[in-house]
Amino acid sequence: VSDTEAPVVICPPSQSVDHGGPRKKKKIPDYFGIGTASANDNCTNPLTIFTQNPAPGTMLSDGVYTITLTAEDASANVGNCNFQLTVDSTLGINDVSFSNGITLIPNPVNHTFSLVNKSHLPIDEVVIYDLHGRILDRFDFKGARQMEPIDVSLLSSGLYILYIQAENASAVKQLIKK
Repeated sequence: VSDTEAPVVICPPSQSVDHGGPRKKKKIPDYFGIGTASANDNCTNPLTIFTQNPAPGTMLSDGVYTITLTAEDASANVGNCNFQLTVDSTLGINDVSFSNGITLIPNPVNHTFSLVNKSHLPIDEVVIYDLHGRILDRFDFKGARQMEPIDVSLLSSGLYILYIQAENASAVKQLIKK
């Protein structure tokens, strides 16, 4: 049997980060290593050949970068995905405090969960992604500080990514569905 199918690589959503202020740079993480990117293959399990461009540890200054993540299987089939990383020293305070102020309760969840927003920034939108980067659901809150519980009872058990957008900040959280 000949394997001609490339691995499926799952990128995190595009994101903005702060590098810590003037004359500082942002060290790019290993997205596979920290678990925000993943890959799977129809034959090779587990995949062991992963690359990232720019490479993990690269220092980035302000700008918009295309991050390319690649996985190769035992038959030399290559799959990849891309996402945008915006490095901006003016973003940090809102994004960090916003992300730290958002909690999912309960997590893991059976049917519904609530977003506890201690950041006091109004939430505009919540988007649920699967690990393939597909949008599964979108909730428009139009600046609400407190929201009704979010029903995820129709989702299969597994790990999901929530992208939470406020007017001047965003956060990415993981949701575990039982």
